Amino acid sequence: MGLSAELRRLLSMNIVAQVIYIYIGIFINLYIWEDGKKIFDVALFNMSLFIGWSVGFTLGAHLMTRYSIRLVFALSAFAGLMVFTTLSFLHLDNRLLWIVLIGVFVGLTFGSFYAAHNLSISLSGQVKDLGSYYSYVNIFQQIASVTVPITSALVIQLFGYPGSFLMMFCIVVIMLSLSRLVPNLTLSHVVKEEGEWYKGMAYGKLFRKRSEKWLNGAFFATGLFIQFQNLFVLLFTFHVTENKLLIALLNTAYTLSSFIALYLYRRVRLSENTWMLLGMTFVSSGFLISLAYISPLLVVSNLLSTVGMFYFNITWMTKVFRSVSYLTPMGKLRVLLWRECLICLSRCCMLSALFFLDDIRGPGFIIIVCLTVVCIFGIRFCLGQYERIRAQEAVEVKDQ
Repeated sequence: MGLSAELRRLLSMNIVAQVIYIYIGIFINLYIWEDGKKIFDVALFNMSLFIGWSVGFTLGAHLMTRYSIRLVFALSAFAGLMVFTTLSFLHLDNRLLWIVLIGVFVGLTFGSFYAAHNLSISLSGQVKDLGSYYSYVNIFQQIASVTVPITSALVIQLFGYPGSFLMMFCIVVIMLSLSRLVPNLTLSHVVKEEGEWYKGMAYGKLFRKRSEKWLNGAFFATGLFIQFQNLFVLLFTFHVTENKLLIALLNTAYTLSSFIALYLYRRVRLSENTWMLLGMTFVSSGFLISLAYISPLLVVSNLLSTVGMFYFNITWMTKVFRSVSYLTPMGKLRVLLWRECLICLSRCCMLSALFFLDDIRGPGFIIIVCLTVVCIFGIRFCLGQYERIRAQEAVEVKDQ
C-alpha cells in the first residue's frame, strides 16, 4: 500500500468512521427533512452538529495532552452509540430540542474523532506520505459512498429506520473495538516541555506572521463553501426524489463521477494549484447551474460539484498539514484546534443565513449562491497571498 503501519491503522479507523458519516449525512438529514420538508430543520440539525463538533474537537485535543489517542477514539465511538440509542428510543414532544440533541451527539462523535485523527496524522505521518494517504482515503470514501447508501436504503425499505439505526449501532461497536488498535500516541510528555495547550492559544501570540493570517482567511472561506456544498448536494437530491433507493442510486452516480476524477488525477500531471483551481471551477459551475431549478440540472449540478470537491479536498488537506509540518507537537495542536473551530464558526455562519430560506429558489438563494462562488475563489486568492508572503518571510529569515 506504500503507507507506514501507523497510517494504515489510522486509515482503517477512518474507513469505519466514513461509513457512519455517510449514513448520517444522507439518512439522518433525510429523516429530519421528511417531517415538514423545512430547510430550517435541516439547517438547525447541522448547526447543532458543528457546535458539538467544536466542543468535541476541543475536548479531544485536551484529552490527548493527558491520555492516549485511543481514549479519544473510544470517546468518539461512545458518542456515536448515544446518537443511535437516542434516535431509537428517545422521542421528545419538542421536536426542535430533539433535533438539537441529535445534532450535538453527532458533532461530539466527529469532533472528537477528527481531533484524534488529524493530530495523529500531523504527529505520525511524513509530509511526503500525506498525498498518498489522502488519495487512499478518497478511494475508500468513494467505495463507501456507493455501498453505504444502497445498503442503508434497502435496510430501511425492509426494516424501516429502526433497522438501519441498529445496523449503524453495530458498526459503531466495530469502531469502538478498533480504537484499541490505533497508534498509542499522546501529547502528555510534551506538556512538561511546552506547557498546557490553552496557555498559548491567544490569536496574536499564535499567529504572528502575516502569511498565517492569510491562511486563516482561507480556512474561514473554506468553511462557508464546504457547508453550502455539503448541505445542498443533499437538498438538491431530496428535491429530485424522496425515494430512498433512488437517492442511494443518485449518490452512486456522484461517486462514479469521482472515480473518473480519480483516474484523471492519476493519469494527468498537473500542479497542486492547477488541480485546486480546476476543482473550484467545477464546483462553481455546479452551483450556478442549480439556479435553473430543473431536476435534471440539479443532478448535473451535484455531479460537477462532487468532482470539484474531489480535486479540492486532495490538494487542500495536503496544504493544511504541510502548513503545520514545521511546528512542535503542541504547536500543531494549538493551530489545528484554532483552525477547526474557525471552520466550524464559518459553517455556522452559512447555516444561519439558510435559516431564512423557505426554498431553493428566489433572490435569497441566488444571493447565497453568488456569495459562495466568491468565497470559493477567495480561497485561492488567500492561499496565493499566503504562499507569496511566506516565501518572502523565508528569504528574510535567511538574510538575518
